[in-house]
Amino acid sequence: MAASHILDAIIAYPQQHYFSILQRIVSKTGQEFDLQWIPREVYPATTTHTWEEIVVDDKSPWWHYQAAKMEVYSYFDSVGTVRPNDKTKEKYLEVYCWKKMLNNSSRKHFQFARAMEKMGYLDCYVFITLFHQDLYSQFANFSVDNMQRIKEYFFIRSIGKVKNSTRFGNLWSRHLPLPARREKRLKSKSIKGSNFQ
Repeated sequence: MAASHILDAIIAYPQQHYFSILQRIVSKTGQEFDLQWIPREVYPATTTHTWEEIVVDDKSPWWHYQAAKMEVYSYFDSVGTVRPNDKTKEKYLEVYCWKKMLNNSSRKHFQFARAMEKMGYLDCYVFITLFHQDLYSQFANFSVDNMQRIKEYFFIRSIGKVKNSTRFGNLWSRHLPLPARREKRLKSKSIKGSNFQ
């Protein structure tokens, strides 16, 4: 019951304090909950401006993230949702940039994000786990239409170390090794406004 209320709060606004409470609740059940948060090297992709506050080196995987924004900048509205176009069917600018970064960077980077993409939950991962206040308008638009998927995302996260025959257990074991391998942290400063600075 308590976890359900915290999930509702996270769906409204995923602030760090709620994740700490959720981790305490899950730990009382004897399970482990690893948020899989990683620091950003750049600010989130938004349409509020065309310039970048931080420009990363072209050897960084985040370079592909920033380049993706410039490819499709004019196809997204002020919220960060797609306008009809022939370039992409991706609904959110943030998810588009993440997919481009995953497709163009080494597989050694972002292993958890890659697993979430294969399972169909990359959007939940980038909007919830990696929430940043600059993404709020995209997140708010996403969460209204995807409340049940967000709850499923947390459910599959909570059974990550449990072997069972449920649909989510099978998905998890196919896409993530058990126990889950931790993402190698990128050597960078966290960006102000993101969870767990």
